[in-house]
Amino acid sequence: MIFYMLSHEPVRYIINGLVATFVHYGVLNFNIIVLGVEPVGLANFLAAIFGISISFLGSRYFVYTQHVNAASSQVIRFLLLYGFIAIVSGFVLYVWSDLYGLSYHFGFIVATVIQMMFSYFGNKVFVFKKELRSSGIKMKIKKWLLILALFGIALFSIYVLHIKFFRVDVVFYSAILDGVLAAVVMGVILFTLSYFNSFNGFEKSQMLFSFILIGYMFAISVPTVLDRSLSFYLLEKIEERGGGIKKSGFADVFTKEYMVEHRLVDVRLTEQLASGTIEIDSNECVKLTNKGRMLTLFSRYFRKNFLPKERLLMGEYSADLTDPFAHGAVDVSQAFDYKCK
Repeated sequence: MIFYMLSHEPVRYIINGLVATFVHYGVLNFNIIVLGVEPVGLANFLAAIFGISISFLGSRYFVYTQHVNAASSQVIRFLLLYGFIAIVSGFVLYVWSDLYGLSYHFGFIVATVIQMMFSYFGNKVFVFKKELRSSGIKMKIKKWLLILALFGIALFSIYVLHIKFFRVDVVFYSAILDGVLAAVVMGVILFTLSYFNSFNGFEKSQMLFSFILIGYMFAISVPTVLDRSLSFYLLEKIEERGGGIKKSGFADVFTKEYMVEHRLVDVRLTEQLASGTIEIDSNECVKLTNKGRMLTLFSRYFRKNFLPKERLLMGEYSADLTDPFAHGAVDVSQAFDYKCK
């Protein structure tokens, strides 16, 4: 049974990928926790080099065993392919963790899946060439580029139709839904049109999964960022005020203008209601649900234990943001009583 499974190239590819991923993830944690490499995108870029090296050896001697091109050609092509993949992976982690402050553990999963997509097709059609299959491979590449372009058109079209003609509760969730719908449309095309029969089921599944990831990246990187990014607001506000604002005035800008102009309280409460983390009772008291409590326990634990202890804040390294409530500017004993009765 084991030998039968290993006779299939996709199975060998998955095994090789798991081993390379384990090495990559281990080095990433070593870079961040032990060496303290910053930013996270750089730490992941360095870790990717180790994972890629293991991936090459496994690909050459275990996965793609019927290759005919010379080893020197394979090394050059492999380095070109994975140099590109490493840059993409590092960029994904930079955007995910350094730009948006999200967990690098989850960001690593997203980057790894994207890397897997590029790796499988890149190695199969570019690095480890097989004899007498160049015409078929070229045709597959053309079809893959075609379906990718169709997905991009479908995603953009569905997104525009959604925001123009339908109501939206939460921008992030609606954009994710648009990505899923576009992937479903591509799935129908891939599995029903005979034109795409040159792809096997595994390859079609990979493409669908990659489309969902691309849709997710679009949702979080474009509409969601523009909708809720404080950094973009800061830049837009400086431009709106003629290109410059006194540093001492930013506290008022954030508290007296940002909160009002972006209806920040309404937006965030709407998002949390849609997520099921809060509920508002008949007395207008906002309460955590069980889901909200679990999420809060996780976020507080993660913040205290897995966010940087030495983070650069206006020229000084500080651990304040690992426990922001301990450094609050409001004296709770003197503040108005906002607790529910």
